[in-house]
Amino acid sequence: MWQYAYDDFTYLLMWIIEHGFYQPGEKLDEEDSKEVRALAAKIKRREVNPTVFLSDNDGVFQEDEIKKKARTFVIGYFKGPYMDDLRTFAKKVLQSDIHGFPFRWEDYDAFKVHIDEAYAEFLNKNGSKT
Repeated sequence: MWQYAYDDFTYLLMWIIEHGFYQPGEKLDEEDSKEVRALAAKIKRREVNPTVFLSDNDGVFQEDEIKKKARTFVIGYFKGPYMDDLRTFAKKVLQSDIHGFPFRWEDYDAFKVHIDEAYAEFLNKNGSKT
C-alpha cells in the first residue's frame, strides 16, 4: 500500500537525495540524525527506494529537510508544475493514473530529466549556480 500512497512525492524526494540537497530536520537529535543520514545514503546508493524513507517517517517530509540552496526551487516546483509533470508522465509513459504505480528506478530515471530541466530553468531565472 505504501508504494502507491507516496508515488506522488517519491520521485522528487529521490531527486533531492540524489543531488545532495537532503539534510536531517532541525528537530532531530544526534542519534536520529545519524540514522536518517544512513537511510538517505542507502537510498542514494539505490539499496532501498525512497518509499522506505517516507514510510519510516509516517509519510512526513518537512521543508527544513531540504538544504537552503534548493529549498525555494523544491517548494515552488512541488506546489507548481511538479504534479502536472508527474501526471502527464504517468499517463504517457506508465499508462497509469497518478496514484496507480509503485516507485521503480527505471521510471525515476526516465522522469528525473523533467526535474533537472525545471531546476536548470529555475537557476537560469534566478542567476544561481550550484
